[in-house]
Amino acid sequence: MDNKYVNMAHKVLDSTNNDFVKENISKLYSKDDEKQQIRNEAQATRRKVVGDKLFVRGSLEYSNYCSNSCAFCGMAGNNISLSRYELSFDEVKQAVNQLIKYDVHQLHIVTGENWEMKIQKMCDVVKYAVSRGLGVTLVLGELKEEEYEQLYSAGANRYILKFETSNPENYSICKSGKNLYERVANLFLLRDIGFKIGTGVISGLPRTTDKDLMQDLLVLKRIQPDMASVSIFSPNEKSRYADQIPGDIQKTLNFVSLMRRHLLKTKIITCSSSFGSGMQVEALNAGANLMS
Repeated sequence: MDNKYVNMAHKVLDSTNNDFVKENISKLYSKDDEKQQIRNEAQATRRKVVGDKLFVRGSLEYSNYCSNSCAFCGMAGNNISLSRYELSFDEVKQAVNQLIKYDVHQLHIVTGENWEMKIQKMCDVVKYAVSRGLGVTLVLGELKEEEYEQLYSAGANRYILKFETSNPENYSICKSGKNLYERVANLFLLRDIGFKIGTGVISGLPRTTDKDLMQDLLVLKRIQPDMASVSIFSPNEKSRYADQIPGDIQKTLNFVSLMRRHLLKTKIITCSSSFGSGMQVEALNAGANLMS
């Protein structure tokens, strides 16, 4: 990784703003009138930034092979009980054609972070989707620079790489020793290649505090991604965090509103599936504007 991008990652991660943290941390627990005021402000900001449009994308889980062993994820490579798969090209074509039938114009392709993935196969998938008139967003994890470039040349125009938590120590713990600075550096590399970038965090991730979550917001504000999201931690029974306490839905909804208020260059804030179908409407009311 070019030191330029690593230095950029240090710049956004290594300093805090105590006034920003103090000003916003109490809003995580807003209720009733105060909560409604925050929601109203978030909706007004969304209206100003992007209008009252709901964006819809089709999510294709292309493969669940993963080389990582993240503590919070049931797809972790060390989960030997999980049945692994990778879609065939014919299965991808069927899914793409189904999206077109339903008049959905954005394809969101998700895989585990598989170091053995054949990048040309994914390029062929991207080319087919683009040839059918779809925009393509990729969620493939960290790749080599030349692989990002191949995917961009194939026609993918958006790339999502969540950093999960801005706490470097906790990131290393839950991601089995991986480096947070390198993760964030990849976002700046992707942007320079030409991708619109997306990133996000997990609310309620074990060992994180409310102060960490406000630092997450501050880091998001410094990155100003094109797309942002927050997921609610949910303990997967096959993960190392199986016995941990789930994240708080209301606090996470308040965080959605805070993202919308502070990420003024971010057009898309995702209504995460982690909210569940019943609460996704609440996430939209909190300031989100995209569903998968």
